Amino acid sequence: MGRPKLLGKTVIGLDESNNGFQKKGLPLIIAAHVIPNYPRAISNNEAYERKILAYSPKERKKFVERARQFLKINNLFCYSTISKDQLDQFGLVGRARAMASLVARAIDTYSLQKEVTIVAHRLDNPSRTKFVAEHFEDFLKEAEIKATVEFRADEQRNRAIRKADRVAYYLGGLRFTSPFKRWPYRSKKTPIDYVADYISKNLIGEDEFDEP
Repeated sequence: MGRPKLLGKTVIGLDESNNGFQKKGLPLIIAAHVIPNYPRAISNNEAYERKILAYSPKERKKFVERARQFLKINNLFCYSTISKDQLDQFGLVGRARAMASLVARAIDTYSLQKEVTIVAHRLDNPSRTKFVAEHFEDFLKEAEIKATVEFRADEQRNRAIRKADRVAYYLGGLRFTSPFKRWPYRSKKTPIDYVADYISKNLIGEDEFDEP
C-alpha cells in the first residue's frame, strides 16, 4: 500500500514537543494542525518556523512576538498535554487517546467532514509506533471518523506535521516563559479523553442534546 495522496485533501498533522520531559515543569505537548486544502508546493521554511529562543528568558519578548505571529498565521490548531504521571498511568494508550481526541476536537471546532487524512510523526521505535497507531485507529473507528492514517519518520515529514511540531513548540515555550505559568490559547486546549465525549454524543445523537 502506497502513501495516501494529500493534494487537495483535508490533512491533519500531529506532532509533539517535550517528548522526553527535557524541560522540567512542562508536560508532553501534542498538537494537531489542520490544512484544509493540502497544496502542491511545499516551502522548506515559512515565516517564524525556525526553532529559536523558546527557553531563553533574556529573549522572552522576541520569542513571544514570534510565537504569537506564527500561531496567528497558523491558527487551525488544537492541543493536549500529558503529564509524566499521566503517561506513567495510561502509557501509550493514553497517547493514542489524546491524539484521537485532537482529531475529534479539530473536526468539531473547524467543522470538518468526518473523512480526513491524518499524517502523524512516528514514535522513537517501530514497535511503539505500531502500538500507538493501532489504538489510535481503534479510537477513530469507535468515533466513526473515517480517516486515512500514516505515521512518518523525521526525514519524511510533510507540511502538516511540521506545522503541528511548531505549534507544540511555541505553545510549550509560551507556557515555560509565562510569568503566570498559564497555558496560552486555552480555548484550544483539549482534554485527553475528549474523544469519549465525542463518541457518546454520536451514539446518543445530536438532536437529543438539543432538547431542554
